[in-house]
Amino acid sequence: MSDKIGLAGVIIAVFSSGIAQWNQVQNGRDTANALKSMAKIAKASQGQQAALDRQAKATLAALRSAQVSANAATRQAATAEASLHQSERPYVSIVPNVFYKGLDQSLSIDDAGNATVTIQNVGRSTAMQARMLANVAITPLGTYLDIGRTAMLKIPLSESIAIGNTVTISIPRSNTSAKENELRSNGKFRSFVFGKISYSDAFLQRYETKFCYSFDKAGGTETACPFYNNGT
Repeated sequence: MSDKIGLAGVIIAVFSSGIAQWNQVQNGRDTANALKSMAKIAKASQGQQAALDRQAKATLAALRSAQVSANAATRQAATAEASLHQSERPYVSIVPNVFYKGLDQSLSIDDAGNATVTIQNVGRSTAMQARMLANVAITPLGTYLDIGRTAMLKIPLSESIAIGNTVTISIPRSNTSAKENELRSNGKFRSFVFGKISYSDAFLQRYETKFCYSFDKAGGTETACPFYNNGT
């Protein structure tokens, strides 16, 4: 009887050990399957991340391309606007526009040293907010005036000058010094009429026309200043 009990105990122990080993194997398989599943999930996540990275790069490239196109459109619009301004702008100048063609009654200086200048808007729109600074001065023959150091006076001028309109302006002599009076008395001097006219267009873009003309009364010649001519 005791032998039977001992055999049963051995069988139970062996069976229990087998069950434990089976459970270990099964747990190992479950763990391996779990690891495989996690690896698949990780791999899928990596693929998704790579796809997201590619999409982000494509989106960034598209945004950069759009920015380049926008910048190009902005430059094109600015160029078109500048071209419009230039083609439709006012242009105020001394009459005639080219000094070397002669004064043509557009500029004169009387014996007292006062000047009369005619200006014209030869542009394609009205010159607005017009302002003028000018002066008349003389120097001994053979010399030129340092315009940059010679003061200019504010000259009354119409606020606006319509297309094609001419305006005659008086520029009074400002220097009545003894030296200038002496030069005028002997007639050996060169007169200078110079100044600048500023004005704007309909877009409030400001322009400036500078002018200078010299007149040698003793020699009877009329010569454009070589260093300060009409221009904007």
